[in-house]
Amino acid sequence: MKVYTFFTDSHKSLLDIFLKNFPYSDNIELNIKWFPQECKTGSYMTEGWTSTMRKKVEYIIQSLKETPENEWFVHSDCDIVLFDGWTDILEKYKDDVDMMIQNDHTTLCAGFFFCRSNSRTKELWKLVYENLDKFEHDQVAMNFYLTKVQGFKAAILPNSYFTYGYYKKGVWNGEKFTIPDIENLKMFHANWTAGVKNKIELTHKVLTDKSLL
Repeated sequence: MKVYTFFTDSHKSLLDIFLKNFPYSDNIELNIKWFPQECKTGSYMTEGWTSTMRKKVEYIIQSLKETPENEWFVHSDCDIVLFDGWTDILEKYKDDVDMMIQNDHTTLCAGFFFCRSNSRTKELWKLVYENLDKFEHDQVAMNFYLTKVQGFKAAILPNSYFTYGYYKKGVWNGEKFTIPDIENLKMFHANWTAGVKNKIELTHKVLTDKSLL
């Protein structure tokens, strides 16, 4: 199975963390794509961010085309750390759904998901791409069109695919917190915080708590 991630220069340090902790195995092929730095700050919804997200959607569509029919791939933002056993859930749902998507508190997350390449997922991301300018960003568009593609089935990943936003229902600003059942964590996503510096600090906290740093 292929894992697709991408980065801009502002996020290179996050990519380094992603790569250092990536659980390499013989049946996982990692694909990394560099995007030009159109968002000068590298921060959520600042100038140039939506242009980068359009390139991300193009990358997802490319991933769908490269993946054989009915086979699975993973899209992962680079502000993520994967832990042992992170693919185990695929065996539970792979024959029943089209995508398995991280729970992102108020919505489903376009930053991490398992995706089967088929006519429904191709239609979904074609709709997202063609109508992206009608929405605030790609995640809003994805969630809207998940309900518009006939027969589309999505599963929500459990909370062991962790984001601070879901756990604390808000943005992390340096507060202390403890992840429940951290020994069984399968993935950590450093969203729901502002700026690359905070993303790195948040990721380092989780790696420290898991005795990996």
